[in-house]
Amino acid sequence: MAHRAVFPISRVKGFTHDRCTKWWSDDRHMMVYFDTSKLDEIYYVTGVPEPEWDMSKSWVPSSIEEMRAAFDGWHTGVQSLIEGTVEVTKWPLLERDPLPVWSRGRLVLLGDACHPMKPHMAQGAAMAIEDAAMLTRCFTEAGVDDYAAAFALYEANRSERASKVQLVSHNNTWLRTNETPTGVSATMCTTCRWFLPDARRCRQRHDVRLSQDARTRPGRCAGPMRHSPSR
Repeated sequence: MAHRAVFPISRVKGFTHDRCTKWWSDDRHMMVYFDTSKLDEIYYVTGVPEPEWDMSKSWVPSSIEEMRAAFDGWHTGVQSLIEGTVEVTKWPLLERDPLPVWSRGRLVLLGDACHPMKPHMAQGAAMAIEDAAMLTRCFTEAGVDDYAAAFALYEANRSERASKVQLVSHNNTWLRTNETPTGVSATMCTTCRWFLPDARRCRQRHDVRLSQDARTRPGRCAGPMRHSPSR
């Protein structure tokens, strides 16, 4: 389950937040980042165990009291966000196993319709864009009339990568270490949006943090990755 809240940074007292931080513990986390270029509004989204969810509701209200209980004993930075919260809601985090087939007849799936995933890598929309780019290439290769060949080529080129990102998102291990879903040794800053061969170059340009332990001091790493369509 995810709590979500957005509010003016002026409400946060007693702690100076970086552009992007992810606070961790064994069974929950809080992702925090500014969502305006002026850095005047901050957003957080959490991942917290929830034993049951009423599937008739896409989201429900939460409260500061619930947030305090869920993150009791966490770092001062987390507490400052909770106390500054204006309104907080909670949402189910849903997914499904990888599909055995991606197409049938003239129908083909892409994006969340094909491989929905938890938001822990922020790659859901990116996967849909990659799917669309690859599908276009496959139609160029096979021709628009041979949709069966195009669909088969599309699935063959996309299923392994999309399933891998889906699995890493499910496990919520991404950003605990400097890694990419494909194992490529490269990083990309979430602020400048360019690949950097060394995370230290990112730190020289921007202040992007990842907390390895929500109860102690923050660590550092580069921000979220972006990848070009599979070939």
